[in-house]
Amino acid sequence: MSTTIPPAERIIGLDVGTHRIGVAVSDEQQIIASPEATLHISQKNDGIDEGIREILALIQHYGTRRVVVGLPRNMKGERGVQAVWTEQFVERLRATLQPLNVYISLIDEQLTTAQAARTFQSPRGHARGAWSAEETKVQQETRNRRRGKQPAKEGRATLDARAAALILQAYLDRRRHRATTDERMPSGQ
Repeated sequence: MSTTIPPAERIIGLDVGTHRIGVAVSDEQQIIASPEATLHISQKNDGIDEGIREILALIQHYGTRRVVVGLPRNMKGERGVQAVWTEQFVERLRATLQPLNVYISLIDEQLTTAQAARTFQSPRGHARGAWSAEETKVQQETRNRRRGKQPAKEGRATLDARAAALILQAYLDRRRHRATTDERMPSGQ
């Protein structure tokens, strides 16, 4: 008896903000998340609709059936203004995707943009390895942010895509961990 294993597909991750949406995409084996793009939106309905159309185009391009969205919480773990905005955006996105059988998963994300900035910085603040040109730019923006300077829009957009990759990677890791744990459980438990 032969069983057919369904082909693997990519998963899209989103870091939803009020002006930008960071986008990440997994590999087909759903192991690694990579930053893909940053979509610029406005808070007006037409801006949100444009963001949803761009997400829909990415979903169709990659043939994905799952979108993972980071749900931000404040430092106390409560829903704040950004979480409410994200939930409203997700509801509009869900209404668009439901007829297409594309599912949305929300995952708790806290401080992923800050983590994205730190991830590409060594302990001494020096660039590492082959990413030095892009990384140096991010490091400068991180230093400017600490000094109270506003980073360049291009740098914030890069961080949004990286934050989306961190959100998606957390989802992939948790899912893989659950599958591994389930495989180790004795039957009947």
